[in-house]
Amino acid sequence: MEDGECLATEAPKAPVTKERKIGTDLEKYIAKPYVARALQAPDVGNPDGTKGYPDNGMTVLQQHVAFFDQNNDGVVYPWETFK
Repeated sequence: MEDGECLATEAPKAPVTKERKIGTDLEKYIAKPYVARALQAPDVGNPDGTKGYPDNGMTVLQQHVAFFDQNNDGVVYPWETFK
């Protein structure tokens, strides 16, 4: 790993990260925006994450994937994402 790479804000294989820069005024909206959160995904419009949506003890990524797992069997099939 090169110097500063661990602090990179752009991912070469994800061009959208270059287009959507990280705001320099996030502390106005989100308390300690530099702290990683396991159960919520705060943004400027929702500084505490999505209210009223149970996290069920899952990480944000797990919650996202679970949304597409229509029958809750732990496998996301193409027909489930189509629905």
